[in-house]
Amino acid sequence: MIASAWTFGWEALVAIGTLLLAIGTIVLAVGTLLTAKRTKTLAEKTEGIATETERLANETKTLADLQLRAQQAAVKPTLMPWIDDPLGVAGDQTHLSLKVRNVGAGLALLHTTRLMRTRGAGRPDEYGGTLTSTVIPAGEGAFAQFRFQGQEARFADFTAGSFWIEVVYTDAEEEQKETALFHVEKLAHRDNMLGVVRVELQRDGEDAPYASSGYGAIR
Repeated sequence: MIASAWTFGWEALVAIGTLLLAIGTIVLAVGTLLTAKRTKTLAEKTEGIATETERLANETKTLADLQLRAQQAAVKPTLMPWIDDPLGVAGDQTHLSLKVRNVGAGLALLHTTRLMRTRGAGRPDEYGGTLTSTVIPAGEGAFAQFRFQGQEARFADFTAGSFWIEVVYTDAEEEQKETALFHVEKLAHRDNMLGVVRVELQRDGEDAPYASSGYGAIR
């Protein structure tokens, strides 16, 4: 039986359709593969960003929480460590300084500063210091300084263990009087450099702090 021209035309159409379907399947597969790769790359980038964001958030969480609870920003000054300026010991091992910043509102009038450490069951040992400025506008800072020339042994005693630096301050009207306590230790993860590990704020006449950053190296 001799096939008609129509028979060949129909078979050709079927063949062409099958070929186009195969090509479409291949294109779809390639597109799906490229989409999967892009999705994986985007997911990896997103995961990296999330990890870095979490790390930065953890570094600042403690201090930010303390500022939020303690400064009552619209009404009073509040002292915190100046984070961009590390607490350091001078090379001659006779000088210690801490830079503090007024992160609250209004002037902070700084009165006194001293180093404190616990000595057994007796009264805490203390060592007086000086302030480079006593009037600190909001956002500005000052140094609490302690010099031990000729008293190197006492300097070594103070810095051997944990101790704290107190700064007594008031607002401009001298109605709010309180003490900022900066607890200091040697930080093993920073080659035993001295750093602030906790900040507490205590109102004058009260026995306990009303705000604390909790323990954990702020620097």
